[in-house]
Amino acid sequence: MASLHGPVRLSSNLQFRLPAQVARQLHFAGGDDFYLRVSDDNPNVVEIVPSEVVERRYSAGERAEKSALSPAQEIAT
Repeated sequence: MASLHGPVRLSSNLQFRLPAQVARQLHFAGGDDFYLRVSDDNPNVVEIVPSEVVERRYSAGERAEKSALSPAQEIAT
């Protein structure tokens, strides 16, 4: 199990500071964009997903969808 860092306090503006050690370990830099989601496995866990990962997964899904539709479209025509 990974070591814990914190506690980290949530501000009145609903913001928290990511510890520098964690940011370095994850190769995060100032100005990076992220998506947040509640874990499917544990609703008490918030997952931080870098935008690049979301874009890559979305693109892969689009490619898979197109390849799945292509044979069906060829048969229909």
